[in-house]
Amino acid sequence: MKKSILLFAIFLSLTTMAQESVEVIQFPQSFKLNHELLPDYQLFQFEEEMKQKGFKENPAVIKDKDLMKLMEDNTSYIPSIDAIYYEIYTKKDDEYSGAGVQVYNFDEEKSLDHYLADEFAQPNYAVLTFHKHYLIKVWCDDGRNGREKLNQLIAYYQDKLGAELQTLTENTARQAEIEEAVQEAADAVDAAAAVDMEEELLDTVLDSSKGTVVSEIPTEESKSVKDEIGEKPVAAPHKMSRKMWSDYELDRLETYNPDFTYAMYDKLIASGYIVWLVERYGQDEQIHWAVLFDTSGNYKGFQQIAYENSEGNVRKYTVITGDKIRVYKESIYDNDAVQSFEDFIMTSEGFKR
Repeated sequence: MKKSILLFAIFLSLTTMAQESVEVIQFPQSFKLNHELLPDYQLFQFEEEMKQKGFKENPAVIKDKDLMKLMEDNTSYIPSIDAIYYEIYTKKDDEYSGAGVQVYNFDEEKSLDHYLADEFAQPNYAVLTFHKHYLIKVWCDDGRNGREKLNQLIAYYQDKLGAELQTLTENTARQAEIEEAVQEAADAVDAAAAVDMEEELLDTVLDSSKGTVVSEIPTEESKSVKDEIGEKPVAAPHKMSRKMWSDYELDRLETYNPDFTYAMYDKLIASGYIVWLVERYGQDEQIHWAVLFDTSGNYKGFQQIAYENSEGNVRKYTVITGDKIRVYKESIYDNDAVQSFEDFIMTSEGFKR
């Protein structure tokens, strides 16, 4: 009798453990983020254009393969993905900084393994795996404390699910290109010591009378430079592919979106740092960024320096004087414009307020 009771207790215990295991792997409930991890963020609201494409809710699960193609870079693996759960946040005081999670439910383990083999290490996101069929991507595009926030998201899924953080391969091609760019910049600085800096390094991208962009090397003697957005891409000959965007670590700015045109339209060189000026051009929205590196090629931060959309109710532009940046923001409500600005200083350690 006692033996029967003991066997029944063991059976009951195993059944309970199995039920708990099933509960852990419920999709997508088990993968939802804890909102308390992102107190300064809010759920992103899709604009009408994205809603028309099919992205109507956030968070949500998508199973439609065409929608997956709009979200996923490695499109060749989409047939092996049964569903994607996404949860996207934007910062309350900076709508261009975001964070979130995407969970991929693969149909079989080997498909997940092949997908993982094609992923490269990037500073703004991490990949974890769970229970052979689930791949978790957490990401944070925030120039202020993005790495700290990303580590919190990683720890959340490790603690909650026991998910395994994956060590991704470094993209050696990206490092070689950065080193080459740094060497070019160093050579340019050396040349500037022997010749007139203005003749050697000053590069006017487009005619400023057309309302586009004029950029120059930020030296103490330089005049104020205004960076604003025109009606077409400023650097059509210098478009950036998805691979280039990734290789140069520009995923720190935002995830590459093939619906837009990306380009690096100028490079500012000064003693102690290098600034790449990058744009994203779309029919209804345009953005410019300044991305700062030290002379060793180490990323030091970015600032959005110009913005405009077809609605015309929000606009940003920037005046650069020497190592100083002033970013103006104009908001128009009922034909009344409200203007504010932020000041930054460019240093070898990053943008300083």
